[in-house]
Amino acid sequence: LNFLLLIHCFIPSHSLTTGTTPPPATTSSSRTASSWTIPKNVKFGKLSNLEFLPIQDDDGTNMKDETTTALVEESQRIKVATAAIGLNFADVFTVLGLYKAANLVRTGNNGKDTSNSGGGILDPFVPGIEFAGVVLEANGDFTKGDRVFGFTRFGAYSDIVSTRPEFIRKIPNKWSFEQGAAFLVNALTAWHGLVNVGGMPDLLSKHRKKNDNGNQKDIYVVVVHSASGGVGLWASEIAARRGAVVVGVVGSEEKKDTFMKRVGTLCNGDAAQCIVRSNNARDFDRDLAEACQKARHLSQRSSGGGVSSTAAQHQQSLPFFSTCLQTAEAGYGADLVMECYGGKYFAPSMEVINPGGSLSTYGATTYNDSGLGEGIPFVSLILNYIRRPRVD
Repeated sequence: LNFLLLIHCFIPSHSLTTGTTPPPATTSSSRTASSWTIPKNVKFGKLSNLEFLPIQDDDGTNMKDETTTALVEESQRIKVATAAIGLNFADVFTVLGLYKAANLVRTGNNGKDTSNSGGGILDPFVPGIEFAGVVLEANGDFTKGDRVFGFTRFGAYSDIVSTRPEFIRKIPNKWSFEQGAAFLVNALTAWHGLVNVGGMPDLLSKHRKKNDNGNQKDIYVVVVHSASGGVGLWASEIAARRGAVVVGVVGSEEKKDTFMKRVGTLCNGDAAQCIVRSNNARDFDRDLAEACQKARHLSQRSSGGGVSSTAAQHQQSLPFFSTCLQTAEAGYGADLVMECYGGKYFAPSMEVINPGGSLSTYGATTYNDSGLGEGIPFVSLILNYIRRPRVD
């Protein structure tokens, strides 16, 4: 991605895991190894299309790339008996037919998506992109019995996952299988949005040049939507550990407590801020503007230097500015926003960005229909698409 929009690059916001007793490091079992599968020639579109079927030796759907029909050679794979899998929004989108990469994998049409058009043969398909388990056969740096977690381009909803060795890592000793399976998608999405897309610097780097005030550390404010969710918590922690002051946006007071316990102590003094998202767009604009100003002011005060005269004069009367746009124009806004709400929350989140700042979009939760059932809510999707905010 060469532009500042991260839309479903990995996955939107939450990950859950389902775990069982860790399987023995062997392929023999009293039960036939199986996987949750969309059967051959059954179209995407309903969650009920998934069936728990015996693994087919010639399946290999998790080893295909969406731009080619070639399969990875068996000698280049490593087999893992899964103990836990990650459950992500993207897996639901995949089964509903809303994830283009999966459609291309099923058809092998080198870029032509015909999975739901009625043309061509549809291969069996196993969803899932992250997992944890035990290595079944030694390969490369991995030996039989190693506890590992990993990523695969689909196919994780299975008793046995076959993937490339470079896509797995050994699980830290203190981690459970569930923790390993829930880590990669959330953490990689957060890192990619912050660093690769948003361009966030490492403010604590020893090689970073000092600013005009003689301080090595600048005040860098990051706003994170859904800050108590899977991606949001990782984005908040990564940003804080790289030296930023984080302003979290959450949906309830309970989630606010979760954010503050994990992120609050990582920022300068009491500079970390967290607001509960208001249903009123004007109130949200005001709350976000105030939180960004407080975060920057408190961070300046706790750093012991670089406090502007304006901040010193008004430290007892925050906020200085009542809207996000005014806040950013004065340089008291955010330097980076990790945005996933969309809708009425998008404009304030865009307007609060200081000149030269960045916005990374990693989801669009306001467009999700909580009552969608197992099908696709076409009417609400179309209406939300027509009403979507436009940055141009």
